[in-house]
Amino acid sequence: MLSYEQLKREEAVLGKNGPFPEHGRERYEKWDAQVVMLEGQQAEIRRKIHQIDEEAGTIQLNGEWLSEEGRILALVRKTPKHEHILQEMNAIKKKNKKRNVP
Repeated sequence: MLSYEQLKREEAVLGKNGPFPEHGRERYEKWDAQVVMLEGQQAEIRRKIHQIDEEAGTIQLNGEWLSEEGRILALVRKTPKHEHILQEMNAIKKKNKKRNVP
């Protein structure tokens, strides 16, 4: 820890106010502008959080769906596979139509 005497010597060398940082005003203005921008972003995020909280309060859960959550998730996981099969079936139907095959 610096002693009182050391601090007094530094104060004598630097003067009462010390040297002003190089480009201090420009640096301050840059940081100040960034603070203003970040405060604006923060306000927007808080507004969105408030909106989401309000919307979440209006959601009504269906207990029956919750009890079937596992089965619903299993169906959702199978969906891409079934979509692919449907695409293949539609492609075959188009080919058959071109060939006049029922």
